[in-house]
This record gives sequence, structure tokens and C-alpha cells, in this order.
Amino acid sequence: MRQGAYRDSDRCVHQGYNVVDVFRRLCLYTTDRQVRDTLSRVNDLLTDDELDALTFVHRLETFYPHRSFETAKHLHVQQNRLLQLNYY
Repeated sequence: MRQGAYRDSDRCVHQGYNVVDVFRRLCLYTTDRQVRDTLSRVNDLLTDDELDALTFVHRLETFYPHRSFETAKHLHVQQNRLLQLNYY
């Protein structure tokens, strides 16, 4: 990941982008948890409010591990069926 980040930062600089802003937006708006966690560890990249928002998102992902509501609903229905079968 580190080599890719260096390569991507070089590309951003050559295209005239501010690397810190690009990584900051990537960290805040990506759905990839590993990328977000890695970028959130970079010192002085995010403000305290943004770090708090990422902490909140991390908690939500812990409580609701499925990205899709339909997948979570389907699993919930299956679990209820199993519980009903075990009950009788």
C-alpha cells in the first residue's frame, strides 16, 4: 500500500492536485475500510471533527457488518427460521 500511495501522490502532484486534500477526501469518502483505517493513521491529515466522524463510522460498521440492507435482512430472516425450527 505504501508504494502505491507514493506513486499515486506523485501522479497527483504532476496533475496539479494537492496531495493532502486528495488523501483526506479519499479517507473521508471511501467505502473501503482498510484504506480508510490506513489513511486515518497519518498524522495531521484529518481534523479532530473528521477523526470523530471516522470513529463513528467505524462503530457503525462494527454494529452492522453488512453493507447491504437486503443482505442483512435476508440473514436475519434465516436466523429467525433456524430459531423457530430449534424451538419446536
